[in-house]
This record gives sequence, structure tokens and C-alpha cells, in this order.
Amino acid sequence: MHKLRIAIAIPTYNRVDKLKFAFSKIEEQIVDQDIEVICVICNTASTDGTNDYLKTLTSSKVSLVIHSTLENSIFINWAKCFETVPKDIDWVWLHGDDDFLFENQSVNKICQLIKSKTKEFNDLSFIHACQARRSQNSKQVLYGSLFDLCNTFGYHELLGWMSSLIIRSDVFFNSFAPAYKDFYQIKNADDLLEKKISAYFQSFLIFKSCYNRTALFVDIPLVEPQDEEQTIESMQRWQVTHEGERYFFVVDDFLKMKDEGILKKGVKAVFFRYITYSLFDRYTSYLIGKVINDGSLSSRDKEHLLRMRNLTTLLSEPAEAKLYLQWFQEFENALLDYELEISNMVTKRNKLLKTHELSERTIYPFKVLP
Repeated sequence: MHKLRIAIAIPTYNRVDKLKFAFSKIEEQIVDQDIEVICVICNTASTDGTNDYLKTLTSSKVSLVIHSTLENSIFINWAKCFETVPKDIDWVWLHGDDDFLFENQSVNKICQLIKSKTKEFNDLSFIHACQARRSQNSKQVLYGSLFDLCNTFGYHELLGWMSSLIIRSDVFFNSFAPAYKDFYQIKNADDLLEKKISAYFQSFLIFKSCYNRTALFVDIPLVEPQDEEQTIESMQRWQVTHEGERYFFVVDDFLKMKDEGILKKGVKAVFFRYITYSLFDRYTSYLIGKVINDGSLSSRDKEHLLRMRNLTTLLSEPAEAKLYLQWFQEFENALLDYELEISNMVTKRNKLLKTHELSERTIYPFKVLP
């Protein structure tokens, strides 16, 4: 009997307690006899006891594949993790170390879908497993090309959150995992900006590989973050890795795919949706914060403005493109007007300071009247 083998891949860094909880939920999974679960955990830089924990980790319930070495680099963690995934698996479920499988049937439900739907769609290559708090629990399984699903629900809605991503092995090994070898060249977080690696590099790789293949959107609560809201620790990580600014490089991903003909026909505005906002909402908040805090936009910020304008070229509906461009021009003018006003205020302030400096230096003669 051929077993369907699914690997759950977890790159981890300094979250040993969360990792323990995540693994406990993997061990709780109840799966059919023709399903094998392999848990792959990779750690290359943790300093919080993760390495010691992984040295002693064993399981009688799932197969374990662990790579844990102190290489003093968090940037190669994903590459090492994906290289560690066994080559004879059928599917890979990516899993954040601060997330967890929502119920003990999460893996079994996905695997049952894989077994049934691959008979119907021999090109099935990607599955989106819904986050519990965002699922409507309609029990629906929506299918179509990945391009069509993203153009209906949103590119980041389907591909943005790591623990929702389930990839067929041929896509994973031929297109996804090899791209992460570039991360061996990254020495520090500034390299991520220099190389223009977007905050959603994984989304780019999956979409580029599977845009014209069948994908599933599974509206069942299957996986969930451990934290109710983003933590201070997580925010600090984002700040260190320039996550906010690297959102802008998602536009570079889109433009590359347009040049390659993948997005040649363009997309609808909903393509840019993520949760309750759109990508350009994220961009505006970032640039408004920069101009208010710094008083002016840097040359790199102005490059980001150009990226925002270029989103217009990706919209397939002329009315949406016109509306977006009108909105963008108003936003750009507001930024530049503010920058000019601040510049004028600085000039006036310097003039006042100069006058004050002169008055401080001047010595007035004073005599007591007889």
C-alpha cells in the first residue's frame, strides 16, 4: 500500500516554548493508515535553548528530521530547512514555529482532499489551508488556477501567511526550495534590502511556479497563530529584517512576472487585497510615517513612490487603473507638499536662529546716568 507522505517544515529561531507547543499539536494528529507525517525542524542560530531541546527530541507518533547547528545566521534557516526535507515525500506543508495545527484532524483532512482531488485534477499543485480565525468554516473547497483564485480573493490572502501554504513535492523541489539557496549569500539584514528580496518571497516563488495550475482554497479552520495579536518580539524581528520596507519589493515581484508574461493580461484591484486592507494601504502608512518622522523622503523612499505608481500598469480594468492613478497622484502631491512645507519651516527656523545668534554676540554699551 502506497502511503501519502506529507512533510511539515518548520524553520525555527529563538522560540523554544512556542516550538514545543507547535510540535505537541503535530504529535496529536490522527491520520489514516495510508498517511505518513514527517516533521522537519531546522535551527541555525537560536540562543534560547532550542538547540538543546532539539538534541533530545524524539517521537513515536511522527517521523522526525532535524537539522540543528549553530551557524550564527538566521538568514540561511529557510534554505537549510528546505534542503533537509526528504526527497521521497509527496507534499510539503510550511509551518511557522509560532503557529499550531488547529485540530487533531487538520493533516488528515488535507491529505483526504489531496487523495480525492488529485484524481480529479492531475495538475493540483497548491493548497491554501485556512487560518482558523479568518475561516468562515463554510466547509467549501474552492478550486481553479492559482491565478484565478488570487484574482478573486487576493494574492497575499492566499499566499501571504506561511502556515497556510501546502505545496506539491515536484514544485517544492524544482522551483521553490532551490531559490532559497540565494539566502546563503545574505550576511546581514541590509543585504535583504540591497538584493530587493520582498517580504513575501515565498508568495512570489509559489505563484510563479503554479499560477496556471490547479489550486485549492479550503475554507475549514485548520491552522492558527499562537498569539492573538502580533507581539512586541515579533515586531522587533520585523524591524531588524526591514519587513515593512520590503513590502515595497512585492511590486518588483509583480513587474518581473509581468515581464515574463505571467501577469501580462493584468489583474483586478482585489488581487492586492490582504485581510481588511490592500497592499497600497501598507505602502501609504509606511511613507507617511517616514515623511512625518524625517521631514523628507529619502531617495529610496522616492523609488518606493515610483513602485506604487507602477501598480497602475498591472491593473486590467481601465476604470480601476484610472481611479488608482487619480488616488495615487493626490497621495503623492500631499506627501511632496508636506515635504516642501517642512523644508520652508526649516529655512525660517534657521533664519531665526541666525538672528538669535547675532543678538547674543552683540555687546551694547551701557552707562549709569549721573
